[in-house]
Amino acid sequence: MQTVKQPLPPLAEYVDLPEVQQQLGVFLTADSFRWFIRNNRDRLAESGAMILVAGRQKFHLELTRRVVVEAGRAAALRSSAT
Repeated sequence: MQTVKQPLPPLAEYVDLPEVQQQLGVFLTADSFRWFIRNNRDRLAESGAMILVAGRQKFHLELTRRVVVEAGRAAALRSSAT
């Protein structure tokens, strides 16, 4: 089964880590958000939530929010299975 890729949002909709962290309101510190990024880098990149521009991470708020929810759901399913 081949997946049809959706076009990425415009570059102007991507913001730096501090801004997306604040707008998400889920991660209390930049370090906790960085931990999430390290553990979900592939998911963030594949969804288009995170891109690299000149070596700097940029995030799309809504796409990042979706990844956070999906990762939280997956974690909840794993913890309920034990």
